[in-house]
Amino acid sequence: MTNTRRAMFSTLVIIPLLSALPAGAGEAITIFAAASTREAVSDAAAAFSKRTEIPIIPVFAATSLLARQILDGAPADIFVSANRAWSEHLVAADMISATNLRVIAGNRLVLASGDPHPKPITDPKHLPQLLVSERLAMADPNSVPAGIYAREALTGLGIWQALADRLAPTADVRRAMTLAQRREVPFAILYGSDLFAAKDLHEMHSFAPNLHSPIVYLAGLVNRPGRKASASALLDYLASPEGKAHFIAQGFTAPGE
Repeated sequence: MTNTRRAMFSTLVIIPLLSALPAGAGEAITIFAAASTREAVSDAAAAFSKRTEIPIIPVFAATSLLARQILDGAPADIFVSANRAWSEHLVAADMISATNLRVIAGNRLVLASGDPHPKPITDPKHLPQLLVSERLAMADPNSVPAGIYAREALTGLGIWQALADRLAPTADVRRAMTLAQRREVPFAILYGSDLFAAKDLHEMHSFAPNLHSPIVYLAGLVNRPGRKASASALLDYLASPEGKAHFIAQGFTAPGE
């Protein structure tokens, strides 16, 4: 995005938000965000803080872990989830209002390798032969969004059962990425955006989006005593065109793509 367009978005989005901030709004905002959003959320938080002088405290981990911590009373002001299910789980628990949920980004699911000379696989029929004899890293398929999407995709291809005993499940998608970077596993199922953060990994295959649930990132205000009033301004920024541009710049897709 050009500097001119950034300035335009700043005028349209940030100034109205600043005028609406109450006294004492300069207190730090704590944002719990999915591990895969580290770079995008950090960039967005830095831009927001620079213009508002409101400090942001980001906490990154698996969506499932963060959601459980919020349910246990962790002092989060905003929650950024890598799937709809965990957001709706907090809505059902009255920890987030459904009216405060915003879809801010999408993503792709890919098979990645640390091989410096990868041979991309365009036909998924060739995946079983490639994977059945190798260790495959992925986020925990029982609770972490990236792992859930991966299990859905492999099930859709009819190879989940054949691979079940070859998996190296991890606490979040970035740990699966690290295993591939260290060559502790030859392959990992990651998000397309993870490849922007891991320049030493290469895309082997992009899973068809109809093989898994839509990958969506949602942000919402956490209902808790003491939540910073300025948190709603940060939420509005994340959902604005400029806020979403931080995600696009890090390899995410636009919502709905």
